[in-house]
Order: sequence, then C-alpha cells, then structure tokens
Amino acid sequence: MVDLIHFLPRSVQKHGQWSQHWVKQHKATVANPTNPHAQAYLAMVYGWLAYADAHNDRFESSLGEDYFLGPLWMDIGKSLNRMLNGETGGLDSGIMNGILIRAVQMQGLDPVDLG
Repeated sequence: MVDLIHFLPRSVQKHGQWSQHWVKQHKATVANPTNPHAQAYLAMVYGWLAYADAHNDRFESSLGEDYFLGPLWMDIGKSLNRMLNGETGGLDSGIMNGILIRAVQMQGLDPVDLG
C-alpha cells in the first residue's frame, strides 16, 4: 500500500522551498488527522487502497486485469479525486492527487481516467 506520510509525487519534490510548508502540513495532517474532513477522506483513501491490496493478494492480479471490478474501483478513485476540490482538512490536494495517480498506475490502469 502507498505510504501516505512519506510518499511525495515528483512534481511536489521539484517545487523546492515554496512547497515545503504545504508538505510539512500535509505530513502532519496524515500522521495525526484531527480535522473531521481529513479523517473521513483518509479513511476512504485507505479503504480504497486496502481493497486493491486485498484483490491483488486474493487473485494474484491487479484490478487493471479485472474487467468488472477494475472500472468500479476506478470510479471510486474518480470520486476521491473530485473530492479534493472540497474541504481537505489540511491535506494537500496536489499530493493526494499524486497518490491517487500512483495507486491507479500500480493497478495497471490509466491515471488519465481519474478525470
């Protein structure tokens, strides 16, 4: 499963000092989510990622290879991505978007489909 505290998309790493404030805030929020919106959003993301792991373990294949469950899992990812336009409770939307993209790629699906 993607480590939401330490995973930073390359695009975030390239922005240097300007983004460091947001990176620190994001990591602190993931490590100790006290805001109800952050708690709820992280629970949904963790559940989404855990489902992918469970599928991979059970069937020894990615969701990208499952023509029924793969699109359904992607629909949840699309919704998670769209929710980043709302209240995030201290989570950085750009970092979370990168995490969603990475998870989709790890399942053999096209991140363009996240919308």
